[in-house]
Amino acid sequence: MENRTSISFFIVLLLIYFLNIYGCAIKFSNLDTGIQYDPSEAESIVVLGVEPRVRVSIFTGKTENGLWDCKSAFNVANVWPEKGFIVLKLKPRTDGKNYGIGQLLPAGIGGKSFVVKKGTLIPTFEVPPGQVVYVGTIHTEQGDNSMVIRKVTSNYEAAHIHIVNHYPQLARYLTQGSLKLTISSGGC
Repeated sequence: MENRTSISFFIVLLLIYFLNIYGCAIKFSNLDTGIQYDPSEAESIVVLGVEPRVRVSIFTGKTENGLWDCKSAFNVANVWPEKGFIVLKLKPRTDGKNYGIGQLLPAGIGGKSFVVKKGTLIPTFEVPPGQVVYVGTIHTEQGDNSMVIRKVTSNYEAAHIHIVNHYPQLARYLTQGSLKLTISSGGC
């Protein structure tokens, strides 16, 4: 029995190692406030408002014929907002390739949650290359047995103030993007 446990532990460590090497590591925190930004980089920075505070999981996907299709078995980010915003570095996705908010965890991992499934209306957003983009704000509420996304809004001024106060080196680069509520063709 002890040998099986050791082998299982080794396999988990090996999986984590390869996921990190090949860039599949899940982001679990906001960017460091001292981040140096170079607009010529391939990656972009996303600013997402979250009200009230819930842990947000972001997945890669693609929108075709008005339906969002999750393209990743694992989320690319699972982050708590800080002072109302998530600030992440993500790879660009445009021309229908995008990101979707596939899970909300109000108490962190475990407990009630919102999980994307077929027919669910979810916020999606594109990330243009080399930009710092505020995509919008999601507003959630607790249902009887789950979380629901009540609405999406845009408050560029609040996002700009947050960036000026916490990431001043990014403020001059902040642009306006958009969140789109899209029907999911299935789960992640």
